[in-house]
Amino acid sequence: KNYSKLPKSILNELLSDATAQLDLESMKLFLDLGASKKVMQSKLDIALVEAINASLETLVEIDESPEGDLLKKVEFLLQLGANPNYKIPKKEFQNYIYQVQPFSALRLLVFSISDSRKTNTNREQELEIAKLLLQYGADAKCALKFAEKRYGKYNRNGALDFGQQLINLIASKIDD
Repeated sequence: KNYSKLPKSILNELLSDATAQLDLESMKLFLDLGASKKVMQSKLDIALVEAINASLETLVEIDESPEGDLLKKVEFLLQLGANPNYKIPKKEFQNYIYQVQPFSALRLLVFSISDSRKTNTNREQELEIAKLLLQYGADAKCALKFAEKRYGKYNRNGALDFGQQLINLIASKIDD
């Protein structure tokens, strides 16, 4: 398709739709053609959380895609300005106690520690995603508090399984 002749308003709509669907190639294309970043800004934050959540729920995205696909999505969304501390609104959790829910991207990764279906590839990629989120300013204190509520008080010298690696990484950002 030849999108270059489309008016900017149409390009903006296409960019908004591509963002909602996490279609990175189309997002890049429409941005390159002059679509406004502003139209997608409101969708970036939720797209970041949804990308991580979808991969944690299904494992399909990580297992059946080229290694690093989710990492590339997360990095691209953060580069475009997605907020690493975006919180899913309380109303989404209805009757659940909000403070014990994985309502942000980093808390979703912490939540996944207890998922026994994960492969080493999944775990390594999740650690890289956590590093990236922290690099972009994700709230380490909030994630560590969440981890302690779910898995007990943080022990710097715990057995070095995936969960401990992730929690050590988060705690190291608090110590900095």
